[in-house]
Amino acid sequence: MEKILPRIDRRIFYAIWKKAKETQPRITRRAIYIRIQAVRREHGNAISPRLAANVLASRMGADVYKIIEDKNELNEIRNELNRIRDLPSQVLLRGVLKETVKRVVSRKKITRKVFIAHGRDYQSVKDLKTILVKSGLKPVVLAEQPSGSRTVVEKLEKYSKNVSYAFVILTPDDGSFNLATLQKIVKESEEQRFTRREKDDLFLQLLGDITAKVARQNVILEFGYFIGKLNRDHVCCLYKGDVQLPSDMHGIVYVRFENSVTEAKSDIIKELKAVGLYFAKP
Repeated sequence: MEKILPRIDRRIFYAIWKKAKETQPRITRRAIYIRIQAVRREHGNAISPRLAANVLASRMGADVYKIIEDKNELNEIRNELNRIRDLPSQVLLRGVLKETVKRVVSRKKITRKVFIAHGRDYQSVKDLKTILVKSGLKPVVLAEQPSGSRTVVEKLEKYSKNVSYAFVILTPDDGSFNLATLQKIVKESEEQRFTRREKDDLFLQLLGDITAKVARQNVILEFGYFIGKLNRDHVCCLYKGDVQLPSDMHGIVYVRFENSVTEAKSDIIKELKAVGLYFAKP
């Protein structure tokens, strides 16, 4: 039975095996071969092992759409579709495969461009660019690109068009506080019999205690923009110290550093490897 393996993309085979292990941890490779052969028998052995593996992967929801991305693979699938088009028993099969082709064709070509959204801490940007370049990637920083009489939003849309990943660097560039809390402090200070100078000193001390360190608003805007554009699994947030994080933005990778982005180098590389964007030469 293992003779059919050379005719199946090994990456697709192991994607199926990995998906099956989620519900059956002890499932063997032989069991996967049997399932592929069962799919072929369903259709009277009229389809190839490669095509049967693709059908099985689609049924199981295995993440193979990132694998089936080269033209040769797509052409083989299309040829199979043409070959079985006149067989009435293959209607369901054609639907599955057409959906596979549709999703693959609509998938954007993976590039090595990685966008960096940042605030006023330019040293963090330089450190991250160094890590990305050594990883075989091309960092894109909006401030370093020509404007060409475009607005900031138009410039962002243009230079983020073909990026495959985005890093958002949150640094404590601004401060914010709760207005109600501030008004309460002012009211309490007025009720006390303090001199003007004492009131000012107390106010400044309390203001320092309640002021939160926040990132610049344009960085938060770009953060949400890339989550919508690339999905959460292709966005990583690097935040410095105790900077305030955006609320209601869960399920995103947050990586903390204290002084330099290089402290988080191992975590950055780990996230890049997880999405297949690490090309550093050994």
